[in-house]
Amino acid sequence: MRILHLAPDEKFIPFAFRLFNELPDVENRLVIRSLGRDRTLRHTSSLAAWRVVSRDYFVSSAMAEDLRWCDCLIVHYLEPLAATMILRAPGDVVKVWSAWGADYHQLIPETGRPILGTQTRALVAKLQRASTGPWLRSLYARARNQLIGFPLMRAAALRADLYSAPIAEEFEDLRTALGPRFRARFAQLNYGDVESIFSEGASSPAGEDILVGNSATATNNHAEAFSTLARLDLGDRRIVVPLAYGDSDYRSAVIAQGRRMFGARFVPVTEFLSLSDYNSLIGRCAIAIMNHRRQQALGNIGTLMERGARIVLDEHGTLFRFFTALGASVDSLQALERVGASLPPPLQEAEQLRNRAALRKVWSAATVRRNATDFVSALERCRITKNPRRH
Repeated sequence: MRILHLAPDEKFIPFAFRLFNELPDVENRLVIRSLGRDRTLRHTSSLAAWRVVSRDYFVSSAMAEDLRWCDCLIVHYLEPLAATMILRAPGDVVKVWSAWGADYHQLIPETGRPILGTQTRALVAKLQRASTGPWLRSLYARARNQLIGFPLMRAAALRADLYSAPIAEEFEDLRTALGPRFRARFAQLNYGDVESIFSEGASSPAGEDILVGNSATATNNHAEAFSTLARLDLGDRRIVVPLAYGDSDYRSAVIAQGRRMFGARFVPVTEFLSLSDYNSLIGRCAIAIMNHRRQQALGNIGTLMERGARIVLDEHGTLFRFFTALGASVDSLQALERVGASLPPPLQEAEQLRNRAALRKVWSAATVRRNATDFVSALERCRITKNPRRH
């Protein structure tokens, strides 16, 4: 089977591409979308990419040639340019949308509890009011997404034959949002496993730092997490806040708020780090507060959980329900707010062992490889359905 992969220059792509290259009877070609004009790669330079492309590729004869070559197209993270590739793929090509979170969340209407907390919503609104030129560019970008980007992504989603996501729990929400025309079947594809990703580095927390969030995006709800921490006795603990990815204005606001509230103990991380360096950094954190109300930061959570750190989540969020169902020992930010003046103690050894066992139910190397094998089998079944005369 000839598989064409379209992927962004992100740190978990090497794991997935190497996993596919280890599978029998599969020929893979990797097309990397580069954000920089010079097409310099930050995370995937070690891979033998078939092409490194920019926007012009998606209207080129090179893309048409690649689509004629493949039996299957896997889009790793859906955005408007990737959507055009799905829409232009021949009818007999199996089309796969491997979602990461931010892409499919854009297509699910916000119902029930908002994904942004009250304080974070107010901060975002303040940033929008304060900007001038950036505000106009942001307004243009939002209008373009509404008029062009989202319709393209929705149309591509409706063309997908298979769909994968980090966890299956939000699949039904997407099916409801897209309606009966969304015909893709779920097939699990992973971007890491316990042994090679989560376990890299120290096996237990090497310090008492507190990690808050995973990026400079408002869905981390930093403001609410900071407010809770400010009411607790933190001692000399540092507050480590990864902010390399995301919105620059929001990043600046979070840094200003963090320094105002925590002074020298606030440690923003604004530089891109290698996976090993990043794991070493967060490996010094005994507590991680991931205040997302939707699926996000699974790599961070898995790495910290494997090391024995205490994980604090929003008790109404998807991930709190997911890990609780697995039997993991996780805390909620709401419980921290109710407890009072002190942080909870480190996890006991039995709790750490329970969390590591929960991770292995989903992300052991054996399970991840079996998922990849089953994924290719699902591709083959789709290919036979599309081309019955050729099989």
